Amino acid sequence: MAPAQDARSEEEVRTNEKLHRWVARAASWLLFLGGWQILGTYIVEPFILPPPSIVAPEMVEVIRSGELLRHFGASLTKLAQSFPIFFLLGACVGTLMALNRWWEDFLRDAVSVASSLPGLVYILVLLLIFGTSGLAPIGAIVLAVTPFIVFQFWEGVKGVSTELLQMASAFKLSRAGVLRHVVIPALTPFILTAITHGVSIGWRLVVLTELFGGSSGIGFKMRAEFSHFAVRGVVAWALFFFVFSLIFDRLLFAPISKWVLRWRED
Repeated sequence: MAPAQDARSEEEVRTNEKLHRWVARAASWLLFLGGWQILGTYIVEPFILPPPSIVAPEMVEVIRSGELLRHFGASLTKLAQSFPIFFLLGACVGTLMALNRWWEDFLRDAVSVASSLPGLVYILVLLLIFGTSGLAPIGAIVLAVTPFIVFQFWEGVKGVSTELLQMASAFKLSRAGVLRHVVIPALTPFILTAITHGVSIGWRLVVLTELFGGSSGIGFKMRAEFSHFAVRGVVAWALFFFVFSLIFDRLLFAPISKWVLRWRED
């Protein structure tokens, strides 16, 4: 009887904690939107800071017109094209640096310098070289995100437990078994971090590149609205960018990370 009561009490505690988290999130959103509405209605002129009551109809109109799907697809396509390049390149370089001391010394400074440069520098240089073609955002993403992927794999491969590797060797585990049962579980958190942060950084760089010189995408629409002094249009597209970022993080990567790392919950 006692174990059943303990299980019920633990379930109630988890339910209450989840409810409190959702209440806190809802309260923060209500406070933000309410403060924004008051600020844009009574304190600042609506043409300077349009309140949510003005921005919301603009967002609905963008959705109805079909522009949201077209320009979101353009931005997402650039990110999808750059992802395999920066991920595979970063994984190969990071693993090589972790396994070979000579390559680690040879590439360390180059990777550090590349990671220290702001993404805006890559964007401006590549826009001067390639213009408004699709190569500029893809190149900027690859150059800016690859060093971060390198650091993740560099640290992850070097962090694989030598004791576990020695134990696997003592039990004559095959190379495939060592890779499956030792290396991949040890690298999984680093791989997930590389993917989630890489996509997050890449998504921001795509929009920033479009903002400066793109011919399509969310950043391009923000620039177009700004050129017409349409503040509510700029805010509407900025909110779409925020919503998509939230969807990537909370509805895509968070459940995947939780499912992949479910074995660590105990």
